Amino acid sequence: MLYAGRSHARLMQEQFIAALHDANKCLHLKPRVAIGYIRKFEALYSAKDYDGVLETLSIGVKDARARTLDMSTPEDETEVSVLRWRNPDEVAVNIHRVVEALTLEMPPRLFNTFTGQLCERNDVLGTFKKSDAYKHLLILVASGRAVDQTIIQSVKYHFQYVMLSHRWDTSHPEPSKQDIIADVYSLTKPKGVKKLKQFCRTAAKLGFEWAWSDTCCIDKSNSTEAQKSITSMATWYRRSALTIVHLADVPGPAPELFERSDWFTRGWTLQELLTPPKIRFYKSDWTPLLEGQGTPFNHKEHEPTLDRLTKATGIDKGSLRRFTPSCNDVRERLRWASHRRTTEEEDIAYSLMGVFDLQIPVMYGELKQKALGRLLQEIVGSSGDLSVLQWSGTSGSFSSCLPADISAFQEKHWKSPRLAPDDIARSIKRLRQKVAEDLNNIPSLQRKLRKYHPAPLFMHGRLTLTCFVHHVKDFRRVVKRGSPRESGLYDVWAQGLKPFQVTVESTEHLSTPPPLRNQHDFVVIRPWNPDFHNGFTPDAGGDPERLALEACVQLERPFYALLLSRRRSRYYRRVAGAVVKVGDIMEVLRTISIERLEIF
Repeated sequence: MLYAGRSHARLMQEQFIAALHDANKCLHLKPRVAIGYIRKFEALYSAKDYDGVLETLSIGVKDARARTLDMSTPEDETEVSVLRWRNPDEVAVNIHRVVEALTLEMPPRLFNTFTGQLCERNDVLGTFKKSDAYKHLLILVASGRAVDQTIIQSVKYHFQYVMLSHRWDTSHPEPSKQDIIADVYSLTKPKGVKKLKQFCRTAAKLGFEWAWSDTCCIDKSNSTEAQKSITSMATWYRRSALTIVHLADVPGPAPELFERSDWFTRGWTLQELLTPPKIRFYKSDWTPLLEGQGTPFNHKEHEPTLDRLTKATGIDKGSLRRFTPSCNDVRERLRWASHRRTTEEEDIAYSLMGVFDLQIPVMYGELKQKALGRLLQEIVGSSGDLSVLQWSGTSGSFSSCLPADISAFQEKHWKSPRLAPDDIARSIKRLRQKVAEDLNNIPSLQRKLRKYHPAPLFMHGRLTLTCFVHHVKDFRRVVKRGSPRESGLYDVWAQGLKPFQVTVESTEHLSTPPPLRNQHDFVVIRPWNPDFHNGFTPDAGGDPERLALEACVQLERPFYALLLSRRRSRYYRRVAGAVVKVGDIMEVLRTISIERLEIF
């Protein structure tokens, strides 16, 4: 084994060609000897001749499987490593599976920031398979130097991509896919290509090979691709290695300039702010908004920037740092979007799909009210969250339950404070004597509730709700002195409730005559919510009297009510909403009913 030993010695001296020569001599004198394959592998690997390494691995595995491998020097433990070798072709199949699964979740088209070429997904895959990184990964796994888990990590690293978030330039046309007729760095038209060049250069400077821009990485002439991109965009941002935000109207680092940027008023930029794990802000000249020693790479980790973001958007810092798309905190998320606008009116709904992790069909031309209505309907259907019914403004054409515009959600969501166990116990003690005679009405409400499913059903613009119903006793228009026009403000009296006021945007619901309206055409409803579960569900177990008293405690609390007008039988329309307080719990117990109403 003279040549094998000398090959190893020369390898230690970085004499790679000489080491390879000795390894080949070893194999020539004693074919299929394990130590010869080991020395040849080491020499080729150190010289970064990856094609030669892969060939050596293939031959070594073939001999090992044919049991023709010569293990003549068992005292050298390095020999047994050949028995752990795997066929590179088999490893390549495993790598391909990982690559295929990962790239299916990527945008279908990316810029190669090093070459400036716009690449289709297959081109991106081809670039990887031709790279030394791919061959190196193949060698590491096939030689047993790395486990299969390394495949996932390495593939993810290679396919990292950067997303661009920006305000579309209205003064200069943005480049489309059809405009990218050569590498982006050589293009001069349209004028908007300058921003694209700077974006690709910035990504490349940060070490990222792949980059995506909504201007030209989507083929908008292909309606199927365009619709799929709209529903996938939030996922792409969430899985990106970095999102670069270009603030074209921010020339300097002054906080007031940052907070007033038009970027914060656009509909699509909400998900582009929330979903990426890492963000870097750039000024109009493409220099970083944050510079200096100690500045974090991820601007979401910079506390002063988070403070500015909260001030500019109204979004809490916890959500800015770690956001999960879902139907949690629905009403608050709608408030975040309520000040934003989009060029295409339907986009105000489509841009929120990624925020709520929902998908609805994209149908441009359906107009804003229908698109927003379909989104809100899907939210209620998926989550059962009725906080979307809390809004002020004009009803939309999709359903009277839902607003005509996202701006109706600008007010903070009213929540009834949760009662602590001690508070419930004190309330039960207070109510025990006060409502003793009227407690007998609770079992009848419990029995009626069994007829209805408590969950809301929202389909085709019609909301079916299980709710407690208070009949309206009277209503009167509030007359304001000196007002040049009739007020839409009304005082309302309903059974068991304190008088309250509502603002009615469309006074046709309350006008008289025509059509002739009276108080019997109106009800105030309290939608069912899980807080009532114990008191109104006998199956929950426990003392029946205590459960009934718990129900009274919940019924006595303030709530967000909907004023409805009856159109026919059980069909209603929303007139207004307001927070109301209970005036007389005993009257409530004597007059309240549980119904399942349809609101359209």
